[in-house]
Formats: sequence, C-alpha cells, structure tokens
Amino acid sequence: MADMFGGYQHTYGLPLLKQLSYEGNIDFKSVDNCFRMQDELKILLNTDGLKWSPPVVFRNTLTKVRELNMTVNEGREKPCTNVFLRDPRESSNGGFEMYNESRRGGCFPIPLPIFDNYMHPKAVILPLKERRFASLTTENGHNLLLEYYIRSTVCLKRLSRDWYDNSLVADFDNTFRSWMVENVSGSAAS
Repeated sequence: MADMFGGYQHTYGLPLLKQLSYEGNIDFKSVDNCFRMQDELKILLNTDGLKWSPPVVFRNTLTKVRELNMTVNEGREKPCTNVFLRDPRESSNGGFEMYNESRRGGCFPIPLPIFDNYMHPKAVILPLKERRFASLTTENGHNLLLEYYIRSTVCLKRLSRDWYDNSLVADFDNTFRSWMVENVSGSAAS
C-alpha cells in the first residue's frame, strides 16, 4: 500500500505541486515538505523509486493566471538602476556575450538568466545588481524569475521611450518566453 502511495505521489502528486507552485498557488514550504516526505517514504520502503511510472508533464496552466502588477517601487531612482544593461546600439557587448540573445543583428540590452545546471537547477545567475547569484532551493528563490521579468520589463519600457524603439518590450517578451519554455518548463517536468 505504501509503495502504491509513493508511486502515485511520484507520478501525479509531486508534479502537480510543482506546477501549482510555479503558477504561484502553493507556497514553497508546503512543496518542500511534500518532497521531504517523499524522500522519507523512499527510505522507509527501501526503494529508489526507479520502477515507478515517470512523472506527468503539464503542458498548460492549471489555474487562471493573474495579471502581473508591472510597477517597481524604486522611489526616485530610475527603473533601470538595479539591472545590468548594455546599449545594443554600441558594438561592444559589455561582457555579456556568453548569454546574450540575438536581436536584429545586435545584442539584447538585458542578459537572460543562467542556471547552474539546466537539468536540475539549484541556483541562478541574474543580471540584477542587488541579486546576482541566488539559490532556487530556498523560500526566497521562489519568485526570482518573476522579479527579474518585472524589473527588466519596466526598465525596457523606459528605454523604449529614451531610445525611440517600441520593439524592445515585445522582443524581450518573445525572447524571455522562449527561454522559459526551453529552460524552465523542462526543469519543472523533471
């Protein structure tokens, strides 16, 4: 009976919790506790779980997605103060060559995040000045990509006005969405 429960949790329960957590509907501590319970169950059953069915993969959101509040409270500072930037109109890449996306022959003004391990990420490097390297396995790491997206989008809206380039935000949305599908969706499934 316990083996059946462990297999069910592995195949359905934990992937569902992960998906709901990524959607912002379950707090990190609850999900972490469930994963710890699963590890304890494996020890109790003296199994590695390799014969259990593989985890299900959710291709769509499970709940209605809330609209993001796209404001950043930075007081009197400019919205790009906390974001590492380079001017894509310049030929120099500002040191971000290893993770810049192409943008109409130039580089994107805000670099994309980098995971420490793309199969099982535990940490991420963000182009934010106050939070460059952060753990994804702590409660504070829960909304890092959301914070990055909001700060980057608010900054790009300002740059769009300053540079008279209305395509910055749309290009970033497409680039970031592709990056999320390629890098985060795969991690969520594992």
